Amino acid sequence: MRILLICKDMGGYIRKLSDFLQHQGHQVLFLDTAQSSPRLDWLSGKLRSVARHHLGLWLDARKIKAFGQADYLLVVNPGQIEPATIERAMAIAKVKKAYLYDSLARSPVSDSWLKRYDQVYSFEAPDAQRHGLTKLYNFMYEDLAVPSAQSDAKYKAFLVMAGLDRLALLDAIGQQLEQAGFPQYLFMVQYKKPGEARSRITFFRERLGLDDVTRLIAEADILIDLIRPRQSGLSFRLFEGMMHGKKVITNNASVVDYDFYNPANILVIDEQNPQIPRAFLESAYVPVPEAIRARYSLHGWCDTVFSAPR
Repeated sequence: MRILLICKDMGGYIRKLSDFLQHQGHQVLFLDTAQSSPRLDWLSGKLRSVARHHLGLWLDARKIKAFGQADYLLVVNPGQIEPATIERAMAIAKVKKAYLYDSLARSPVSDSWLKRYDQVYSFEAPDAQRHGLTKLYNFMYEDLAVPSAQSDAKYKAFLVMAGLDRLALLDAIGQQLEQAGFPQYLFMVQYKKPGEARSRITFFRERLGLDDVTRLIAEADILIDLIRPRQSGLSFRLFEGMMHGKKVITNNASVVDYDFYNPANILVIDEQNPQIPRAFLESAYVPVPEAIRARYSLHGWCDTVFSAPR
């Protein structure tokens, strides 16, 4: 198949999808609009921003024209993509699909635009129900055999996130870990300016690459997943937990509705009063049955998305 993927791929997950599809023998044009234009560092300030924007649109338009016909178009989070780019992509695609792994409240797309796709998937159940979309989920972006439990992990728990809106909850989780006798954890928060001094949190400015995040995940026993307000869809952290055989502590109560949920592996905490039982911290990870894991693999995800619209 000839597949056109478009995404502002800040996390690097859709690059993994593109690589997988190419390894499967498909011809793929992946437009990462976060990387469409060269940096143009020789320009300054607002002029550089405007020049990069227009140059990026022009370069993307050239790539779409050169690609020719596409069997499938998949636009990921179309609310972050310039409409002119989507228009050009739709003009060359036989089947047009979109996937929302952000809520429509956070990344709006009008109903008129949603109706232009043959099928739209959303990881948010309320959005899917309200707008007549197809409920879907994120995926495990690597095909890994679940490793044996690590007794010598560098960190008991690991978190990386952006923004300052969940710091109070993160502090409370750190306090719970310390009280249980596990002070070796790593909480990393990306923010453009240094945050207030907090002994439990490491602030950083530049976004970590997915390979760096994966390395840190491998060094931890437990992953922390804190969703943003107005989100119920499962973040990639839950799938990284299943992928690496790691437990997860999350404030996303919707995870209990999924078939891979096991309270031995996933602890759902109350944001107002997070409690982390010592037994959860000390017990072993329980492997998820392979038939269930397969559903959330890239193979399973692509079998769903790159098929005839339902």
